[in-house]
Amino acid sequence: MDFGTLAGLIIGLTAVTIILVDAQIINILLDKSSLFFVLGGTFASTLMTYPWRVFAKIPTGFRLLMFPPRFIPAKAIVDRMHELSVTAHQRGIDALPEQLKPADMPFIKNGVRMLMDEWTVDDIKEHLEMDMQSTADRHSQIQRLFEGMATYAPVYGLLGTLIGVLGLLRFLGDPKGMGNAMAKAITTFYGIFFANFIALPVAGKLEVYTAHEMLLKRVITEGIVCIKQEVNPITVKRKLEMILAQSVRDKK
Repeated sequence: MDFGTLAGLIIGLTAVTIILVDAQIINILLDKSSLFFVLGGTFASTLMTYPWRVFAKIPTGFRLLMFPPRFIPAKAIVDRMHELSVTAHQRGIDALPEQLKPADMPFIKNGVRMLMDEWTVDDIKEHLEMDMQSTADRHSQIQRLFEGMATYAPVYGLLGTLIGVLGLLRFLGDPKGMGNAMAKAITTFYGIFFANFIALPVAGKLEVYTAHEMLLKRVITEGIVCIKQEVNPITVKRKLEMILAQSVRDKK
């Protein structure tokens, strides 16, 4: 579980609850039809915007918000590629398969298979870079989907509020009707809450995870190419560490 996300949710929900209780309006906000209007409208617009194969990834996005993928430090990948380069330098490329571990990323295993199949340097780079681009594109689609949901939800909230205001004007002489209309006017709360507490955090998490995965794959690609070119293992490690250093500078 991502304890940062859990802590953020607890702090955010506590802050919202305190202000609602203090204002004595928490009961007014508990309106099922308003919640359904915002969520239903948001999901409907999202479904019309994105194909089903992308829309179907929404549960995966929500799961990643609380249960992120296993974090692999970039330094560990540098060390692993250095180990493989040492093996290839001392015992030859044919010794690499027996050095692979179950915990190794599939991307590493794919690169080693290409080395064993005697792919050229250009073919190796092209194939691995295509794999990286495909992964980045797939993750980007899901990220944009949640960013779209964060845009739609407040708009539906405003639309619901407009409907509630119109209801107030219609039932000015009817206290009961005015009460029902006022309940519909709080849809803006649901829209803003969903956008800022769920949709945008999911999109942000996906962006961070994608950037880290792309960094790992860049390191692996360079490591595999260096092994193919029979670069000295010490030089291999230095080149891979330079990639990490460059990524840190880029973030700044």
